[in-house]
Amino acid sequence: DAVGYANFYLNAEAFRCAGLSVQQQKNENLTNEQHHPNLEVLRNMANDLIEQYFLPTGAFKLPIDENLVQKTLNILRTASIDETLLDELQTKVFEILSSEKYYGQFKTTPQYLKVLSEI
Repeated sequence: DAVGYANFYLNAEAFRCAGLSVQQQKNENLTNEQHHPNLEVLRNMANDLIEQYFLPTGAFKLPIDENLVQKTLNILRTASIDETLLDELQTKVFEILSSEKYYGQFKTTPQYLKVLSEI
């Protein structure tokens, strides 16, 4: 699960960068016809990430607050989106990875201990 959570976190950062790029293009006065396909790409990217990591049909099926997933999906389907769409999911994933279950175990791995000994 830790690898899946970490991958989602990194992909959410990529989504944020893509969203900022779309916003920058909008600010550069692209016409609505030019801007709309970029928003759809962003919407599809977010939907794919949620499906892949958190839905029962996804590749990872990571445990996370179902209400948070549904809230994000509802926003995705009904509202205008921006680079902050995945923020709550990403924050929750960060909390999960910071927990003793994941970070605590990581601190006892031979790789981590080796890096510490080299500092």
